[in-house]
Amino acid sequence: MTLRKKKYELNKNFKHDLIAGAVREERVGEILQNKPIEVKTEMGKWADSGNIAIEVSFDGKKSGLAKTESEYWWHTLEIGGEEIAHLVFPVEKLKHVITKMKKNGTVRVVYGGDDNLAKMVLVPLKELFQKDNVT
Repeated sequence: MTLRKKKYELNKNFKHDLIAGAVREERVGEILQNKPIEVKTEMGKWADSGNIAIEVSFDGKKSGLAKTESEYWWHTLEIGGEEIAHLVFPVEKLKHVITKMKKNGTVRVVYGGDDNLAKMVLVPLKELFQKDNVT
């Protein structure tokens, strides 16, 4: 309790932060209630590989990120069925980031799924949020 109280006492912009937090909470609510969201789950391999896999085609036809009509891409990270984290991206921003990462060689294209018909990009989590990739 003392640490929490002290932390707030040191924050000279608490009112500003409170307002900013409320604005972001409203924005998240708006997204979840009013925007189409593509939801994918990464079931454990990510923890060992450091990558998430994002499907872009299946059996030679656009699918996943390449075909979605959703405005947001929600990627859940799980280990043993337990949710660890959720990554949420505006679809156009995620496409932009992956394009940049392809150009600089930080993503790999692989095939997997049923009969290896799914074409996916492996996106290294440690590179995903690098400033050069997101701007």
